[in-house]
Amino acid sequence: MVGYIEGDSLIILNKKYDAVFGLDAGSAAQIFQEDLEFGKSGELNELKKNSLLKLILSKHGTNEATYESPLLEGYSKPVLGGLDIHKQFISDRVTFRLSKKSSNLNDKILPIFLLMDLSEKKANDNFIVDIEIDQIDINLDLFQLSLNGKKIHKPLSSNTIPLLLQEHLIISYYQSKHYLMALHAAAVEIEGTAVVMPGVSGSGKSTLCAIMSGLGYPIFSDEIALINQQGILKSIPFCMNIKDGSWNYIKEFYPSLDNYETYRRYDGQGVKLLPPKSLSDKKIKPSIIVFPKFKPNINTKVVELNSCQTLKMIKDAGYQLGFPLNEERFESILKYILSKPSYYIEYSNSNEVIDIIKGHLI
Repeated sequence: MVGYIEGDSLIILNKKYDAVFGLDAGSAAQIFQEDLEFGKSGELNELKKNSLLKLILSKHGTNEATYESPLLEGYSKPVLGGLDIHKQFISDRVTFRLSKKSSNLNDKILPIFLLMDLSEKKANDNFIVDIEIDQIDINLDLFQLSLNGKKIHKPLSSNTIPLLLQEHLIISYYQSKHYLMALHAAAVEIEGTAVVMPGVSGSGKSTLCAIMSGLGYPIFSDEIALINQQGILKSIPFCMNIKDGSWNYIKEFYPSLDNYETYRRYDGQGVKLLPPKSLSDKKIKPSIIVFPKFKPNINTKVVELNSCQTLKMIKDAGYQLGFPLNEERFESILKYILSKPSYYIEYSNSNEVIDIIKGHLI
């Protein structure tokens, strides 16, 4: 086990369980009954680490943040015997092949691929994902999605299956090549720098991302902040998922919003797949982490986060790592994340929060 004091937080990697534990300064000092010299960075000695493990496992299990390995089930092989291809879309790392069986849902599915090239030629060395959508009964509005011959989820309606499809295509996109981590976060370029905005569903990260895109800021994604092994953000060429509760807030930036197809999530909530104004092509590392939380009719509130708070909120938002965790990788990821200033911002005025983010980037 490896322990680090970082600022006012105590962070521990338990190598046996591939888990990260965090304690704030007050809790750690109470456990050890001594000053651990918070404010300095460094490793703990073995005795303290062994004592800490027992105490954390018995008293502080709620502070555990488990780092999960990626699914890696991917969609590793194209359909055996070939696919009766209707259309083929090529991104920089994945070729998506749409079967003729799926053509009766063209109007609903094709918007997913707006940011890719339609081509008859396979891109060299690209990962291939074959997409089949079969109507299970001609009299029913129910369709079965399969990717590379593998059935995905149960049959769904024509208004829901495009959302499931995009979700899985995004996963196949970022898992198709080695990466450092994929955060459940929006990521936006701002004047040559970048902000990553993790958040749970409903926090308002996609809405804020859409507004920033409408204002002319190139985005990397509204859903997944993909970070490569060099720590550089990578754009993901898919539409933004904008829920019906956000439409009124972004209409001024997207006058034709009402013309976009309305899809339905499993819970019945309406969603529009909205292409960003532009994707960032910059090779830059994020400079700041902001956890946005939209709340109507409030004054903007900014809270600077310590190391444990940052890791916990990243864990709560969701993430995947591109490899199994070990001591060396843990240390590199920890240093990477904690080298960025991190803030929680409650807001109702998007202009204010954008100005605050820009102010912290200067």
